[in-house]
Amino acid sequence: MKENDYRFGNFVCQLREEKGMTQAELAELLDVTPAAVSKWENGESKPRTEKLFELAKLLDVTAEELINGERKPPQPPTIQPTIPYRPNALPSNDTRFRRIGAFFLDVLFCEITGIIVFVVLFAVFRQKINIFGNITVSVSVIALPLMVFRDFIFNGRSLGKRITRMTVANTDDGSRPKWYKLILRNLPFFIYFIDFFVLIINGHSLGDLLTNTFTPPYVIYKTADGRPIAPSRPLAQSFTTPPKKKRKIFIIVTGVLVGVILFFTIIFTVAFNFVKHSPAYPVAIQYASEIDLLSQYDLKESDFALHSYHSGRQNSSRYETFGFWVKGHDIYVTTHTENGSIEVTDCKKYR
Repeated sequence: MKENDYRFGNFVCQLREEKGMTQAELAELLDVTPAAVSKWENGESKPRTEKLFELAKLLDVTAEELINGERKPPQPPTIQPTIPYRPNALPSNDTRFRRIGAFFLDVLFCEITGIIVFVVLFAVFRQKINIFGNITVSVSVIALPLMVFRDFIFNGRSLGKRITRMTVANTDDGSRPKWYKLILRNLPFFIYFIDFFVLIINGHSLGDLLTNTFTPPYVIYKTADGRPIAPSRPLAQSFTTPPKKKRKIFIIVTGVLVGVILFFTIIFTVAFNFVKHSPAYPVAIQYASEIDLLSQYDLKESDFALHSYHSGRQNSSRYETFGFWVKGHDIYVTTHTENGSIEVTDCKKYR
């Protein structure tokens, strides 16, 4: 008797007993005689091929294990290395510049949407709407919420990100962050000058810091073949030497301060130019000059040209009011667009 035949027979006997079956019961299931099963277990013979597979199935082993007379040792679980959801990484500046471009495109898209809404409202309610006040309201009410909800609305791929082929996703499986993260990461837009400078200097925005979207899941760049590439800010060590911590903090603080100063400078410059170019500004200057002359020479208000404008309030459904601080006077100029009349009030007189 060959050793292999003995191991085969002994293994069949062992498995049959584990199943709690007799030779006769096993023979009945395989449609053979009990004598045939006895010969298999004694190593005198082996079943034909088709019976071998049936026997292996009944005894819960493979045909190979049955022939070898032993179970295969359990294989340790194969640990598949995590393959990043990207074929290769890009230098940090590439991703950073694309994010800046996406930011400007999103701002442009949201502002255009706000202007379109204003144009529609102005066309429908032309007789009842203040053009200067309502264009500000339209852009604010429409554009600002759009900037905050843009990633949530477009599932991590706002218009700017689509054009620059970027998205907010997990680098391992491409899944999107949870909905509240898509909203919270854009909340710092209300201080967008600071947020923008942090993005330029640090490679990720305040929203990324708030929602932890500068580490997995990342903001990732989409290649032409549709497979995302992770932004390389977390992988920047592969390309550049990171600055020292103190230097990095100094750069961030400096950038934030510059952003705040620049923000208020632009706001005040735009507001001042708007005021100076408004038709009410020269009226306020003239009125302030006449008030000064009035106090200097002890003259009566009836001697001045503007007396007819501010002697009484005009009834009008469409008017615009501008406030000025001119020559020490807090002057409000109200222009009535229907009849062309002007009211000028020096609020300093009533304090």
